[in-house]
Amino acid sequence: MRANEIIQENRFDPEYMKHEVLTLLTSAAAEGITQISPINLLQDLKAMGYPMTMSGLYELLNGEQLIKNINNDVIELAITDADMFSNVEKSEADANKIHKTAVKQANKEIGI
Repeated sequence: MRANEIIQENRFDPEYMKHEVLTLLTSAAAEGITQISPINLLQDLKAMGYPMTMSGLYELLNGEQLIKNINNDVIELAITDADMFSNVEKSEADANKIHKTAVKQANKEIGI
């Protein structure tokens, strides 16, 4: 019972809430999304059980490196290379290159 109370107390801690919001925004950035509706973000947070207002969201995200711009219409994420997150072909090519290099090095070390 007490553990549940502690969890609930910590859940509404501003730092915990900030972590949750930044996790959502980082996930969006990883999918290549560079703009998010603050209204939709507030709805997602409400669905997760976090009571948040627009002004609270501004205060929470003010000065964060991930945020390029925030206003009533849009939250712009400061992603410098969104293609890096969503470019599957490049990721596969990089993985193949790493694999070939590792095999080459292993063969060299065992004398093949």
